[in-house]
Amino acid sequence: MSLVDAGRRVLVVEDERAIRQVLRLNLAARGYLVDTAVTGRSAVDLVQRWRPDLVILDLGLPDMDGLEVIARVRGFSAAPILVISARDTPTAQAAAIAAGASGFLLKPFGIEDFVARVGAALRPDACLDGCLGASPGGCLAERSVS
Repeated sequence: MSLVDAGRRVLVVEDERAIRQVLRLNLAARGYLVDTAVTGRSAVDLVQRWRPDLVILDLGLPDMDGLEVIARVRGFSAAPILVISARDTPTAQAAAIAAGASGFLLKPFGIEDFVARVGAALRPDACLDGCLGASPGGCLAERSVS
């Protein structure tokens, strides 16, 4: 983390207590201000009130699907959303990006990879999934492979 990232607000939305605590502790140890939510409704409320710089979002929440959370948040916020999920299908990843997520990290993941993705998501030119540039809520253009 750079000095620019110190004090940045990160909301972790995860219903599994152990994962939520590990992410919160690792982010806080790196100087981020961290709040947590367990449900989609509380996540949407916290994004409105707390205005985080980044949302870390699990798709499998007890009260609503994470894709619905993304859609609701995109109605009023351009904060990057990094999805963390065990949904191991290209369709799940594509659906999250199409809904407005900025990136997707498959569980299980290493903490260093996670921290690197957080730092990348907070860069002004952030785009986590292979595109040329970013816009609020997602990528502007896919990188062509030639």
